[in-house]
Amino acid sequence: MFKDKLVIISIFLTSNNIFYSVNNTKGEVLFWTSSGSLKLKGSKKTTSMSIPFNLKNIKKFLEALNYSYVFIKIKGFNKNKRYLVKMLKQFFENVILIHEKNSLPHNGCKKPSTRCL
Repeated sequence: MFKDKLVIISIFLTSNNIFYSVNNTKGEVLFWTSSGSLKLKGSKKTTSMSIPFNLKNIKKFLEALNYSYVFIKIKGFNKNKRYLVKMLKQFFENVILIHEKNSLPHNGCKKPSTRCL
């Protein structure tokens, strides 16, 4: 019963756009949207004003299909990432987990320098 009401929201943040996709537990895409699909152009796609509009669309879709539990995956970097997480907590009441995957390599630990004589 729990799996029937669970949905996975994947959010991919780029420097120019924000992509949202809603999947079921089997991995099938049920709904997707992006800031560009709102007919926003240029730097307006990554502003904090585009985030609530997309989340309202996702919430309407989830209410229509009677999904209640949400698992959220976030990937990428953007200047409005903190604001996005804050808005996700406000829009969705039953958030199971927020999983954040950063894809920025750090090239490992620094090797100690050898002394040259």
